[in-house]
Amino acid sequence: SASERVWRSVRRGEMRVLIKAERADDILRALDLSHEYGLSTILLGAAEGHVVARELADSEIPVFLGPLTTQPSSFEHLRARYENAAILNRAGVPLAFRTGSAHSSRGLRVSAGVAVAHGLPWEAAMKALCHGAWAALGQPNEGVLEVGAEAHLVVSSGDPIQPRQSVERVVISGVETSMMTRQRRLYEHFRVLDERIR
Repeated sequence: SASERVWRSVRRGEMRVLIKAERADDILRALDLSHEYGLSTILLGAAEGHVVARELADSEIPVFLGPLTTQPSSFEHLRARYENAAILNRAGVPLAFRTGSAHSSRGLRVSAGVAVAHGLPWEAAMKALCHGAWAALGQPNEGVLEVGAEAHLVVSSGDPIQPRQSVERVVISGVETSMMTRQRRLYEHFRVLDERIR
């Protein structure tokens, strides 16, 4: 069956397993499960990762951290704190960022800025933002700026993790792409309507 094929692929390490765990005890369970079955795991969320930072670092399991603005507002993340990324980075945990929602993905760079404001070194934030997910997904040559690498570039008006700076140009696979987005099209459409009404 299809599920058996998937499970065999998982057991052989050909397919990564994404486990969402926010609380420290759930994170430890995920680490135990990964070790017991020899899974190639990526941990999602980890709002209380700082509590078990040493165990996470020892496991060498990458963490897609976030949303970084998670507050201690539920039993899932009572010990959430903004310094989480900085603590995990100091412990040596491989990091990438996530927003937890495709709709919010445009705020990813600002989330990285929040982590920097709370102790994560700027270089570590940029590495997590540009390369962390690629490395965790088994593509270590992606998201790096070096000779021979495929060109994926973003040109910003200033520090790219500062919310007031804008993205001016985007290059994907060496080809400059349009900066037009659905939101920009809607803005232009309704701006014209607004001018007509006036």
